Amino acid sequence: MARQVKGHLFAEYVRMIRANKEIDWTEVLDAEALSWTRQQIAPEKWYPMDVFEKLGLAILEKVANHDLNLIHRWGRQTIDELKAVHPDLMVDNDPRETFMRFQILRQALFDFPAVKVTTIRDGKAILEIQYGMSGEAEEAAVHQSLGFLERLLEVSGAREAKAEILEGTWEGFPATTIVVSWK
Repeated sequence: MARQVKGHLFAEYVRMIRANKEIDWTEVLDAEALSWTRQQIAPEKWYPMDVFEKLGLAILEKVANHDLNLIHRWGRQTIDELKAVHPDLMVDNDPRETFMRFQILRQALFDFPAVKVTTIRDGKAILEIQYGMSGEAEEAAVHQSLGFLERLLEVSGAREAKAEILEGTWEGFPATTIVVSWK
């Protein structure tokens, strides 16, 4: 069965491509992937993960110039939009509860177990991420997730939020493990 991603995430990539009209996307996207960028994307519908990966790799190359720090910053910026769509996600001054709510939401964004919280306690969480993409796409998506998680915690009242990669699938590990810490 083909893996899928919710339209809310898919639309982020489509918007980024549409916003960069000066880029010749035909250099990095095939006709099928380009056709998705011309369609109306419904936030609650499911979209193909393989196309999501292609769009992400195209953005990585053409917009970010393979700069993973830029991808990390982009992940941080997505929180405000997500907060508007899911206002119950954030719990003021309770980063741990916000993190738990994020875990429930994340399960609804993929039709496969992409992210699993293996440990959580006040001030620290360990996650396993397995998007099932190529090494380059997986690494970029994880860096975007790091920025997203740090900002999610900050918005909920955490101080010194930090997310780090312990091991990655692009390095040959079966899953990517990250640790998220905060005060």
